[in-house]
Amino acid sequence: MPTQEIILAGVTAFVITALLGPLMIPVLKKLTHLPVIVDPSHATGISWMVKPMALAATAAGADGLMIEVHNDPKRALCDGAQSLTPEAFRDVMEGVRAVLPHAWHMPKEGV
Repeated sequence: MPTQEIILAGVTAFVITALLGPLMIPVLKKLTHLPVIVDPSHATGISWMVKPMALAATAAGADGLMIEVHNDPKRALCDGAQSLTPEAFRDVMEGVRAVLPHAWHMPKEGV
């Protein structure tokens, strides 16, 4: 059976992506039954912004994250500017684990 999900990978205007991306997560979760996966690497295109966007997406109730990791982002053949080192990725995941217990969840109907 094919899987279905919504992936927020960003739009062409950086400002719209950065400001509206996390805000759309609860909206999408209310309007659809599909899991919402956020790609902060492509949404921002800048490695130092991946962590705050990943934390914001987690807090807003994202069902998952897609994050680019490369051993040597400066030598990556593509997407190096948005790739994290394995050490930076571990740091992001520690932050995500800390935020996860406080993440927003869709209220049950009638609440």
